Amino acid sequence: MEAMKKVEEYYKKYGLMVYKRCSEILKNDDKALDAMQDVFAKIITVSNNINYPSSYLYRTSTHVCLNILRREKNNPLVAIDSLEYAIASDEDLEKNFLVKDKLNSLFHGEKKTSRVIAFMRYVDKMSLEDIAEEMEMSVSGIKKRLRKMKDKLHKMEVENEYK
Repeated sequence: MEAMKKVEEYYKKYGLMVYKRCSEILKNDDKALDAMQDVFAKIITVSNNINYPSSYLYRTSTHVCLNILRREKNNPLVAIDSLEYAIASDEDLEKNFLVKDKLNSLFHGEKKTSRVIAFMRYVDKMSLEDIAEEMEMSVSGIKKRLRKMKDKLHKMEVENEYK
């Protein structure tokens, strides 16, 4: 019962932060609400072991949302819904598909956390120090991951020029 009180306390204090994070990644209010519920459901089992709840919830929100996006990518019915949404919202479909393809190639074979680090740096515009704190890594480790991804991206671009 104490775990539920802790979750309720976290929900009241950090619920909006978690929702905003989920909404930012998923770009859909209904999906963001579902993801938010998943995040707080996960916290029930570990609520007594969390030292920094805002960091834990932020990181968990990111992971839950990225997993949702990954599942959607692999589920053709969801993909059709996403395609319909893109058409309805008049997005540049060709550009979106090309960008997604390039990102999938970039992150193929990389650690899962590399995608999270890149998202925090280039989408959330977080500082290297903040990312290091969130990921519980050193700043030099974050720099190394980002440099590796930049080098890989550059190599992909050079290879595409000669095709």
